[in-house]
Amino acid sequence: MLDRLQLNADQKTQVHQILAETRQQLQDVRKESEPRVDTIRQQADERLQKVLTPEQWKQFQRERDEMRSRERRGRPDNR
Repeated sequence: MLDRLQLNADQKTQVHQILAETRQQLQDVRKESEPRVDTIRQQADERLQKVLTPEQWKQFQRERDEMRSRERRGRPDNR
């Protein structure tokens, strides 16, 4: 997903770190509470917006939304 974004080395490192931390947090709490998952995603979005340019952020959102849509279609419970 990030391959299409034109990121400098520092941005790439920060974005990968934010996404890895977010994935781990989501795995840790997913079964506990959906509102907590939403909070973690929102916090990650805020952090990413500080790292990416507005154009990069818009492209990231589009690609993330497409990926989440594909994932939802592939899940039996449609979550």
